[in-house]
Amino acid sequence: LKGGDLLIDWAENGRVYMTGPATEVFSGRISGNIKE
Repeated sequence: LKGGDLLIDWAENGRVYMTGPATEVFSGRISGNIKE
């Protein structure tokens, strides 16, 4: 990934942990209506 490696650990309790460096790779704005 841009910004560094993303490590993913799926724990036995079902939780997913994602760790790695936090680096801003994009900045922007969204305007208008967003529908799911």
